[in-house]
Amino acid sequence: MTISNTQSVTIVYVGEINRYGYERISKVCEGLPEDHPKTVDLVLSTYGGDPDAGFRIARCLQHYFEDGITLYVPHYCKSAGTLIAIGASELVLSDGGELGPLDVQIMKSDEMFERSSGMDITQGFNVLSTQAYDMFNSIAIKLKTQTRLSTKLATDAAAQITVGTFSPIFSQIDPTRLGETQRATEIAFKYGNRLQEKFNNLHENGVLNLVADYPSHGFVIDRKEARSIFKKVRAPDSTEKTLLNQIDVIIREGISLHDVFCNELDLPALYETLNRKEEDDEANRDNNSEQQANASTAQSNDISNSPELKECNARSQSKKQRNSDESNGDS
Repeated sequence: MTISNTQSVTIVYVGEINRYGYERISKVCEGLPEDHPKTVDLVLSTYGGDPDAGFRIARCLQHYFEDGITLYVPHYCKSAGTLIAIGASELVLSDGGELGPLDVQIMKSDEMFERSSGMDITQGFNVLSTQAYDMFNSIAIKLKTQTRLSTKLATDAAAQITVGTFSPIFSQIDPTRLGETQRATEIAFKYGNRLQEKFNNLHENGVLNLVADYPSHGFVIDRKEARSIFKKVRAPDSTEKTLLNQIDVIIREGISLHDVFCNELDLPALYETLNRKEEDDEANRDNNSEQQANASTAQSNDISNSPELKECNARSQSKKQRNSDESNGDS
């Protein structure tokens, strides 16, 4: 089953971009017959992941499908997913589809399991440099025009004031960390330039725009915005939209974007995957309920057979017996 009207292989990839995903998509491609179509419709839904794996996935698809890669985006295709999009010959974005900037995410040195944009430190450094220059320039001009100081004295005084103001801030920047972020950004830039050579679907400076022109990693690049970066971007036609909506339902309800699902398009098989997941979830809920009931019964039995409870019952029975004897004596 294909999404487009042409004879193409159709592959669905859902989940994180990682080495396992690369191995899965390679296995799909290696399993194709020798006379397979040289074009592919790739349905991609991902929050992103490993840029190295993203590069390998795009390269793999370009190798097996040298006549064209049509990338369908039903909703999220962020970060490393956008890197794969650079390697495509055409993008088809649904109304809810979106790409994201290409700034590489790196681990925070002082936080566990948290990442920051590779552009954060670089942009911060650039902002500080601009502000330091503006301060120096402003002070030097004011001292020169509003006092009788020579140009040399005015610039020396402006330099001392600027250095005194910004030195404590610049001293907090780790040069090693700055180099690390620069290398991470260079990775995205180099990968992007290499991938776009195949189909040349980017406008001039397209990779640079994706790497450096957006203020946040989560910035939404919708279909209209994507057209300012990519040459061939369109909305799905009616047939494509129907199939994408069916796939999208399955993706949202049956497959986690934090897992990896990669296979040739087979809607019945995808529905079977969803139904099987629902059955497994229901069976797990029944098992959990049964286990909780058994645990509650066992706990009740343990409590009723505990020495403490037996002793308490014995004391209670003894007290009732004494009260009964006293009542009989009074009568």
